Amino acid sequence: MTVQRLFYSSRIADEHASRGAAIAREIAQASAVRNSASELTGTLAYIDGHFIQVLEGNLKQVEETFERICCDFRHRELKLLDYHTAPSRLFSEWAMASLVEEDATIGQREALSEVRVLATLNAREAIARMRQLLALQDRAVLTA
Repeated sequence: MTVQRLFYSSRIADEHASRGAAIAREIAQASAVRNSASELTGTLAYIDGHFIQVLEGNLKQVEETFERICCDFRHRELKLLDYHTAPSRLFSEWAMASLVEEDATIGQREALSEVRVLATLNAREAIARMRQLLALQDRAVLTA
């Protein structure tokens, strides 16, 4: 079964910047609930005032969700970085995972900074790194 995978970045609107990490967590939590009902999966990263998000699912749901994001005034300078049909989901375990720089260890923060730079250079590699970070984050939670 193929899925649509959409990858975008945006900058948080200036008037929301002081609450950026909290807003990212709120968006991820609300999205997880909504996405479960829509059979969407993915992750939202918040790095240095920027959102970087992957959405996976059927065409209609991905497009409707992205349209809603485009109309969300918390986002500025929204850029579609990659959109393609994929043979399977990379984020099947997460209706909407989150990677928030403020919550990360020093090593994870460095990796997230690399993801932010990589997002504009090689979107698919950035997506793969986000997936690796989530796997490491889940392992750390299980062993804690």
